[in-house]
Parts: sequence; C-alpha cells; structure tokens
Amino acid sequence: MSDSEALLELARALGVATSYVDMRGATVHAGAPALVAVTRALGAELERAEDAPRALAALRERRAARLLPEVLMAWHGRVRVPWRARGEEPIEAHLTLEDGTVRALRSTTAGLRRALGPLPLGVHTLDVRRRGRIETCTVLAAPRRAFLPPPGTPDACGIFLPLHAARSERNLGAGDFLDLAALLGMVAGWRLERRPGRLVGTLPFLAGFFDAPCDPSPYSPASRLFWNEFYVAVDEAAAAFSAAEREQIASLRAAELVDYPAVYALKRKALLALAPRVEADPAYWRFLAAHPEVEDYARFRAAGARHGRDFRRWPSRLRDGAIATADVPAEEVRFHRVAQYLAEHQVDEVAARAHARGLGLYLDLPLGVHGDSYDLWRHREAFVTGARVGAPPDPFFTTGQDWGFPPPHPEGLRRQRYGYLRACLAHSMRHAAWLRIDHVMGLHRMFWIPPGLDPSHGVYVHYPAHELYALVCLESLRHGCVVAGEDLGIVPPYVRPAMARHGLQRLYVLQCETGDDPARPLAAVPRACLASLNTHDLPTFAAEWGDLAGHHRAQLVLRFLAREGCAPGGPDDLAGFFRASLRWLGRSPARMVLANLEDLWGETRPQNVPGTESSNPNWRRKARFALDEIPDPVPFDTEP
Repeated sequence: MSDSEALLELARALGVATSYVDMRGATVHAGAPALVAVTRALGAELERAEDAPRALAALRERRAARLLPEVLMAWHGRVRVPWRARGEEPIEAHLTLEDGTVRALRSTTAGLRRALGPLPLGVHTLDVRRRGRIETCTVLAAPRRAFLPPPGTPDACGIFLPLHAARSERNLGAGDFLDLAALLGMVAGWRLERRPGRLVGTLPFLAGFFDAPCDPSPYSPASRLFWNEFYVAVDEAAAAFSAAEREQIASLRAAELVDYPAVYALKRKALLALAPRVEADPAYWRFLAAHPEVEDYARFRAAGARHGRDFRRWPSRLRDGAIATADVPAEEVRFHRVAQYLAEHQVDEVAARAHARGLGLYLDLPLGVHGDSYDLWRHREAFVTGARVGAPPDPFFTTGQDWGFPPPHPEGLRRQRYGYLRACLAHSMRHAAWLRIDHVMGLHRMFWIPPGLDPSHGVYVHYPAHELYALVCLESLRHGCVVAGEDLGIVPPYVRPAMARHGLQRLYVLQCETGDDPARPLAAVPRACLASLNTHDLPTFAAEWGDLAGHHRAQLVLRFLAREGCAPGGPDDLAGFFRASLRWLGRSPARMVLANLEDLWGETRPQNVPGTESSNPNWRRKARFALDEIPDPVPFDTEP
C-alpha cells in the first residue's frame, strides 16, 4: 500500500470524508495536507503523509485489541453486544447504572446480552474482565424517538422575536427575561386558524462575551452551560442608578440599536447592588451547593477579567484548569455567582409560569461555542483545538465560510461518556417546551477547516450519528421537550430520514420552499415540522416579497393561495399576501407554526445578514414597537 493510499484509508477509518459533492454537483477531493492535519487532530500518530502506513497499522492494532466497542447501543433498554472475538469464553462484568447502582455479572461472551437484560434508560458503564484484562464501554440506553405531545394535543402557533430586540419602558435598553414573560403573555391571546397561541421563540440567550471586546452573536456563546447575565431583569436595583445614569438608560431605550457594552456596564452595576440581598437568601447558598459548576464558571470569568479573554495566555496552572480563590478578583467571582443565580431563577420562573398556563419557550442550541469559551477551557477533551468549523464554497460564499469555533471531537466526546453534550442538552431542555438544534446536519458530519488552511481546503468529518440521536432522544424524553432540527442549506440525503426515525421535527420555511411549477409553487408542508415564513437569517416577509408585481414566483404563489381558498388579495396587496401565506401555514398539517413578530407590521430590516459581521449591525437592531405599543390587530405597514 502506497503512502497516499494509506493516508486515504486512515482518513476513512477515522470518519474523515476524502471527498464531497459541492452545490454544483462536482466532486471535490481532499488534499494530503488537509488529511494529515485532520487525522492528526483526531489522534492519529503522523506528521506527514509518509507516516500514514505506520499510523494506520497502529490504529488497526489498537482497535483489534478491544473485545468490545467503546459504546454499546441499547435502544429501549435492549442491548446488542457485538463481540470482537470468536468462540465462547467465561467473563466477569460489572454494570454501573447511571444512578450508581452496580450489577455484578458472571457469564460468557455469548450469554452477556441475556445477562444484562433490559436496562433502564440512561447512560451506563460496563466493565468486562477477560483474560486478566479489563475493558470499559459506555452503554447508551435510550428511546428511539424524541418526546412528542400526547395524541389529541392541538396543533399550535407561536411568535418569534430576538430577546435583545424587545423594547419596553422598564428594561435598560435591551430586552430581558421579564420582557420574555411579556411575550408569553402576548401569545396567550393569539389564534391562527384553529391553532391556539402556545409558543414564544427567540435566539439563544446563553452566556456570552458582552463586555469589551463585545461579541454579540448568539451563536458564538461563552458557554452552552450557563445563561447570559445580560438578560437578567434588574428592576429591583433601580435606586442604584444616578441621575446621569437614568438619563443614559432613557437614551439607550430610545436608540435603534442595542449598545451591548453600555447596557452590560449598567447591568453589572445593578447586579452587584443586588448582591447583598441575594446573599442573605438561604436559597442562594443552596443553589451554589447544588451547582458547584457555577463557582468554576465564575472563577473562569474572573480569571478572564484579570488576564484577558484568551485562556491560552494565562499562567499555566490557571490555563490548565486549576483556579484558586486567591488567583482571581473576589468581586468578579461574586458578580458571576449572583448573576447566574438570578438568571437561572428568572428563566425557571418564566418557564414554570408559562407551563402552568399551557404555554412554552422555543429555545435554540447553537452548533458550537466561542474559541475562548468556558466550555473549551473546562471540557477541552470534547473539542479539537486548532481546527475550525465552517462550510465549503458555494455560489453565495465562493471562498467558503469559516465560522471560527472549534469542532467537537468525536472520540473525545465518547471518552467523556458524552457528559458535556448531555449537560448542554439538559441545560436548555429543562426550561424549553421546544428546542431547536442549530444545523442538525452536525449530528452526522461537520465541515472542518484544518489549521493554516482556508475553507476551500476543508474536509467533512463524520460523527457517530446513532449515538448522538440517542442522547437527544434520551434528554428530550426526560424533560418533555419537543426537538426541531434546523435542516436548511446543504442537507445530505440520509439526514431527514434519520430525523424522521427519531422523531425530530423538520423546519419548513416558506421562503425556501417555493418553485417554478405553476400547479404547485409551494412544497407540501409535512406533519412533523415547525413551519414559518422565514428565519432570522433570511429577509423579512416584506423585504423578500415587496415587489409583488415584478416577482415571478410571488405571482405563482398568489394564484396558488387563491386556489387554496386563502384569499391573498390583489397582485399589489402585500398585506393580503402575508395574511394568506400565514393562513395557509395555519391550515397545514404542521405541528407548530411560528410567526416572526416583526413581519406582522411589515418590517423590512433583517435581524442578521450572514457573512456581514463587520459591515451590518447584526444582532443589534431593536423592534420598531415597544411590547406594550404593539397595536391589536397589528397594522401591516411597509413604510420605514
């Protein structure tokens, strides 16, 4: 076998795609430098292509030495044990269930499956002793399908608004968790066709870096395990602000764009003013005792305040994860402790009150985390350092996209028994009625950009999708949370069938489902989906369809909606077209329909324009109306 053949075989053995088909239908082959860099990042022992035969032999030897795979699947608790040995031998095994219960087993290689028997749902550990050697593997006992509401639950509708965009006369210049509660109150009175208003969707409000240098993207969080203190409501600290600060707050409220650093500085002052009252409450100390990770996170953020955000430049002991009390400013630690307590308390209260009224939150789990994140610092085995996630070149982004964050490490996640990923899912699901998984194709594969190369030289790396779906289904069932997968863009043919098998809801976006067939210009709406007219990454309804008379597809859709009995109005009636489109979705079999609140008054400005981070005020624009000013019924006014 030649060096190049061995390199290709090594890459495939590690789940690296050696080629892919681009959006034009052309096959793109991975270059040797990219394959060397990515296979090395995945743990292969090589520095150059000439090392591939030796690295491949070492990998095969390690795998052949194992009796069991690293992960065993137990769908609905029934284990399949694929032994990597011939014949039948006596073995001793210990099964440690997720709750700590230990089962001692004596059996044979042929009989272990029967000895294990049906398992409770959870993530368990199996230790097997054979010939004086112990092997450990993770057992994933999971339902095959994610949670869905019980039969007879009425299909519903909801509204979407980024939380930062919510205007009110009580926040500090950006939306907060009390504004989120107000949105839930608003949707409770809604109805779309037969559908009652039940859901409020928003962008992720996970921990972020909102102090300088500010990174407002909700898809580049400082952690997927904590909330963002920027959104904590601080009404009780109003007396802490001076007259000058109250004037500043009035100015921040009136501004068209969110000034994150200015609002964050005021929020910080307010939270520190609330600290004595919080610390006098025994519930605060019980919270910290039950969640020791909060102290860890607070010290991490305090170390960043002292030494800079890039933890790779910190003193070695801190960089490697050991931060003592004396290493960081006490007041900074205090601030983050109190902020996380109040954030968790407010989100929990909003979600609980919503649930009691039959309402719910539609939260969003980002694909990755910021390169300087707490998650990467504390759970670095779960990530590949150096490489970045992105997308290959396409007609819109001709040089590809570099999203800048580190990819999850397939084997690192396994070695952690998926603890980090499970914690991320549980953090959001315990408060969400629905959870959107950003770029659901990432359960199958991600596009890696190797160190020192650009996106045109990236490669796809495959993940153990059946294991990841098992974790999603397990946490979904535990928390009673419906899961929707963002399946827009380049979707491999195996993704949507896998979503269907595991009960994940698709996203049906009308703007992406139009065609040129006069008989059927809109694709049929599936049952298992969340349907909408657009997304936060797409133009608003008024911006997309504004020139009805000159829009060929708009005319096709208008005639189609009229045939469907949705009365879209005349060829120049944009408001009628909007109402008809929403009505058509409302009559569809979709499990949930979500309307962008800003579309209701004909907003033309987008919340985000992908690929324009430095030239467009992404993630900063506020809604035109304050929450208590939105008329009912909402006028459809396309004038600025």
